[in-house]
Amino acid sequence: MPDRLDTIERSALTDLDRAADDGALQAWKVRFLGRSAELAAVLDGLRNLPKPERPAVGRRANEVKGQLEASFGRRREGIQAGLMQAQLQQEALD
Repeated sequence: MPDRLDTIERSALTDLDRAADDGALQAWKVRFLGRSAELAAVLDGLRNLPKPERPAVGRRANEVKGQLEASFGRRREGIQAGLMQAQLQQEALD
């Protein structure tokens, strides 16, 4: 399970870097942080793990989720700042 979480994290962060607009960001959010996302399935599957493994896997899953949420927020802010800058430049040209 920890390997699966590492794979999810790498894949999500790689795809997030490719998101170039709000539509792509929202699609990314649904894919990686939504209810039917693979990460949500891992969190739901914690109850099926042996009791001694649950705390470590749960902690790692929450770390991954927190990292993805923070990265999403930073990326969204970056895209919005870029759009605002482009708008200001366009208005300056008009």
